[in-house]
Amino acid sequence: MLILCEKSSVAQSFAEALNARKCEGYFSDENDKIIITYCVGHLYELEEPDYYLAEGTDKSNLNYLPIIPESFKYHKIPRAAKQTKIINELLKKHQNEEIIVATDADREGEVIARIVLKESFAKIDYSKCKRFWTSENLTPSVIRQAMKQMLPLSEYNNLAASGFARQHADWICGMNLSRYVSFGNSTIFSVGRVQTALLAAIAKRNKDIENFVPQKYYELEVELIDEDGNKALAYLINPQTKKTAFENKTTLENTMGEIKQSQIMINSQTVEKKIGTPHLLSFTQLAKIAADKYDYTTQKTLEIAQNLYEKHKCLSYPRTNGTVMGENNVDVFQKAFDKVSGQNEYARLCDTSLINATNRKVFDSRKIQKENHHALIPLEILPEGVSEDERNIYNIILKVFLQSIMKDFVYDELQMIITAGKHNLKSTVKKIKQMGWKESEPDEELKSFSQGFKPQSAKIKGSQILEKWTQPKKQFTESSLLAFMENPTGENEGEKLVGLGTEATRGAIIEKLFSKGYCEKKKKNFFVTKKGFYLLDLLMQDQDLKQIANIGQTTKWEKMLSENPKDFELQIKDYVRRCIKPKDSIQRFEKENFGTCPVCNKGKIFRSKYGYFCSEKKNGCKFNVNYHICDATVLPSDLKVMLEGKTTKPMHMKGKNGNNFTAKLKMEIINDEAKINFEFVQKKNKAEKK
Repeated sequence: MLILCEKSSVAQSFAEALNARKCEGYFSDENDKIIITYCVGHLYELEEPDYYLAEGTDKSNLNYLPIIPESFKYHKIPRAAKQTKIINELLKKHQNEEIIVATDADREGEVIARIVLKESFAKIDYSKCKRFWTSENLTPSVIRQAMKQMLPLSEYNNLAASGFARQHADWICGMNLSRYVSFGNSTIFSVGRVQTALLAAIAKRNKDIENFVPQKYYELEVELIDEDGNKALAYLINPQTKKTAFENKTTLENTMGEIKQSQIMINSQTVEKKIGTPHLLSFTQLAKIAADKYDYTTQKTLEIAQNLYEKHKCLSYPRTNGTVMGENNVDVFQKAFDKVSGQNEYARLCDTSLINATNRKVFDSRKIQKENHHALIPLEILPEGVSEDERNIYNIILKVFLQSIMKDFVYDELQMIITAGKHNLKSTVKKIKQMGWKESEPDEELKSFSQGFKPQSAKIKGSQILEKWTQPKKQFTESSLLAFMENPTGENEGEKLVGLGTEATRGAIIEKLFSKGYCEKKKKNFFVTKKGFYLLDLLMQDQDLKQIANIGQTTKWEKMLSENPKDFELQIKDYVRRCIKPKDSIQRFEKENFGTCPVCNKGKIFRSKYGYFCSEKKNGCKFNVNYHICDATVLPSDLKVMLEGKTTKPMHMKGKNGNNFTAKLKMEIINDEAKINFEFVQKKNKAEKK
């Protein structure tokens, strides 16, 4: 038996479960009956476009495009060559035995394994190959149990087909369209099937907000008071729109006087309402909370969660889109609850009777397909010595895990229609009946809840006209962009579209927008850069090219990828062929510069992939400022402040020892180099804040 893992840490877990000893590049039991080997992530990558071109191909014009291979070829990644050789030798030696694929249980893991099997050139009997698949942390007992439940590798052929189709399509789009758009430019533009559509969505949001014209409107607010002194606010209903907004203030001034002189009649009803407990977390839901609460990027959250799963073995499989457990996972949930419930003060609010297969909000096998994983849950107590980031992510998951089996938040909603002469007003008063899970996470809205209100004794205490303005949508943040990728909307509001990317890839897609210089972050908000808008303008000039920046088109491709990978790949090939056409003229992008270099006083400061540099670098100028300093991002606005000799705003940072601190940055030129100095900001204690 040969077991193929994706990482050495996973192979180590298998070795512990199956009593295998460490050898060079693999593990083996005493009799060499069980061999456990491992990749180091990807061992192979797709060949570059030049591989498919005839020798001497002229690239001075666009005639050599598009490059669409009949079959895709791979080459070994040099850094992994030693381990690749070991795996290939083991596969050839054990090609007639049972081979177990135990790479990460997702689409990318499936592709990694299939490429390794194919490129080994071993004569593998695929009928003997099986797939190891579990959502639980890889403890010895879980591994041994999951090995009893393995399915034939062929059961995952559709997942593999989808993975290869995505890989090929992204290569075809990226390699061809990036070259086509960049032709004649000194600046390279990266075009991607998902990333470019996402960039267009951010740009549209930026422009919509920039061009938004606020409209003034008014509301008439009336304060009611009952015999016990309880208060309620009522709002005049616009008879034309049935809403509370009015365009004309004078109309409301006249109406206010009429209402004051009128006797009021109140029709009311009380409706019991519930706010159910949060669903268990998918990875995207976790990433949204982490972005809002700690300003973590999606990629950072994924790395932390993966560490909790692989290294600390206290978390279930992180790259999941599931928000439920299977009905056969009740025991898994119960064991986890018994282990971790002592770690949170609110565990006392849990109702353990809800840990049963009839609780469809938590346990619903219909929502978990063969290739999917159950929701994220903590499976063990968090070990000692973990980092603050790991503790933060673990505690988010732990809290929601416990909340999922708490009682609902229940309240009474008193709905009132107040008639004053010919005018109608509406008012809603909410009264808490049962705090339930909200006791573990109270919010600001609860402050508006009343102790009660008696409509039969209500009188008007006062009134006022409120002046308000319509508000635009908010700029995208990491959290809201993830929500958009999960449930995107097209040009027609309310249009339901298929999600963009997967739990495992969304973070990398967002990161690419920044690494390519298309986006920048101001506070938590995302803004498209000059370079990003330039690319979109280029694409919009062509009826075919503009489709790759269209969210609706991209989600159609995503849907086809999941339903029919073969047709999806054919459509992408046809699309790219249509895009490549002779260019009448070539536009050239002028890079944005941030001013004169303070070191050489000749060059201009530009940005690169990793930071800011001087255009005179080739002539020896040493100016260099990294994008990231102690885990904080140096934005263009921060750089401009420092170039002016000023100090930046306070930034939240992290030292090499893992401790967090706050500091301002200031630039100083010493020995023809730009040195960044820290001005530490002391945290105020509670007494000082008061």
